[in-house]
Amino acid sequence: MDATLKSEACKNSVNQEFTKLKLLLAEVEKCKAKLSEKNVRLSLPDSITSAKQAVHDILLKEHGRVVANGPFASMKMKSQTWGGFDINAKILGTYESHVIDELIAISQTNSGPFIDIGAADGFFAIGAVISGIADETYAFEVDDRSRCSIAINASDNNLSERIHIREIANTQTISDVLKKERKAKILIDIEGGEYELLDYDFLDKISKCDVIVELHPSLIESGFKKQEELIRRLENYFHIEFFKKSSLRATAFPELANLSDDKRLLALSENRAFEMWWIKLNPKT
Repeated sequence: MDATLKSEACKNSVNQEFTKLKLLLAEVEKCKAKLSEKNVRLSLPDSITSAKQAVHDILLKEHGRVVANGPFASMKMKSQTWGGFDINAKILGTYESHVIDELIAISQTNSGPFIDIGAADGFFAIGAVISGIADETYAFEVDDRSRCSIAINASDNNLSERIHIREIANTQTISDVLKKERKAKILIDIEGGEYELLDYDFLDKISKCDVIVELHPSLIESGFKKQEELIRRLENYFHIEFFKKSSLRATAFPELANLSDDKRLLALSENRAFEMWWIKLNPKT
């Protein structure tokens, strides 16, 4: 190849690389534009936060940090490490009300203790005793700060002796709780950890219990596949029923009457990023 051809080939190569670079820069600009659009959208929730704060201020003035309605009414919630503005729904008494209803129904035929796995600040652990769902609760929570929060809230409600705070739920620790009574009411809400916890050994230990599990397939890798595997395991021990939260009427609460429609609806928000499903497990034998 002579010098002229080599020079031409070199120019073509440079042009090709330059074209690729321009295309790459164009893609970068597209990405920057998309990020800019997302930033605009992400700034919108500031107005939602302000609205939730307005609702919170009204509820605090009206009720303090005390559940006002429903089976958990009168429960004090001085300490909170989880959830942010879902405290509004807790004060109103609407927070996971469908789960509370299921626990109440279970308690009609199951007089055993309540085991709360993933107890957070103790909303269910303490509420179960206040509402009569159970005489005592075993509250499992891996987070140190949350266990302290449970202790504070149990003390504020004069229930320290009936709320037994534990750290890690596993086959051995559950066996220890179930030594006296094989039957208990169990709520499991551990942000995707349910798929590992509920192995065959664990299920064998709780097979006589009534269980409610909050499902989180979207929070873990291959979550929906793991959920299918979990359901197949559960079918060996339990009758399975799926359920979810039904719609609530924001107009049912007089303390919200002077708020706009949007703010009243936000008062019922539990800060969930997507629709949640629960399963109720009844022993086969």
